[in-house]
Amino acid sequence: MGLGIIGGKKVASALLNCYEKSRARGRPLALKVFQAGRNRLENEGATALAEVFKQIKTLEEVHMYQNGINAPGIRALAGAFAENLKLKVVNLKDNTFTVQGSMAMAKVIPILKELEVINFGECLVRTQGAIVIAEAIADFHNSLKELDLSYNEIKMAGAEAIVQAIKNKNNLKKLDMNGNNLGDGGCEKLKILLQEVDKLKVLDSLSDDEGEEDEDEDYVEGEEELGEEEEEEEEEDEEEEVKNDENKTHQKQPMPI
Repeated sequence: MGLGIIGGKKVASALLNCYEKSRARGRPLALKVFQAGRNRLENEGATALAEVFKQIKTLEEVHMYQNGINAPGIRALAGAFAENLKLKVVNLKDNTFTVQGSMAMAKVIPILKELEVINFGECLVRTQGAIVIAEAIADFHNSLKELDLSYNEIKMAGAEAIVQAIKNKNNLKKLDMNGNNLGDGGCEKLKILLQEVDKLKVLDSLSDDEGEEDEDEDYVEGEEELGEEEEEEEEEDEEEEVKNDENKTHQKQPMPI
């Protein structure tokens, strides 16, 4: 069953209580590793924990894989990671970033200069997400050892961006791009590009590649996500206006004699 949302909030509350009491005694909790994989934390649990992570600021490893976290929770965690500059390992595998979550994480990655392991496999990063993540790691992170972007519906444009981003990563030992949408030709092209920058040896298997899909799917779906949010906001505004009109009408009705 896992912790669930309620359990995640209780853990967050306990950690915060411990941190505040230890800080009052002059020896604040210096948590280095947090692991809560397969716990169904979802957005609420992840956001509660993110608020505590912001206070602690000493994390070096975060493992929160397979927790049903999507873009709002990923954004909350990205904000928390920005306060933990010693982070070396970030494992958020099998959650749901989409383009919005990828962009939020890409904003914070450049300041996490000690990162050694980034595991965003099975996170629905897609091509556009892969491109912004590639841009985020391109100029720094010489200590990066593992990059997992497997099973993310990434097409060739995203793979090419990743190759350019890792070409100067001398400590990289593993690149996992399996299960994406490169197609047979794309898989061969990826190998050639990696060979050209002397990084073919770090590439993991491509045996589960899903084949090519429609070229512009990433951008259309990203726009749809933003459009859905705008529609929801408009609906909420309309509902509020209706309530206000009803209240005004009720107030104007004459009192019965």
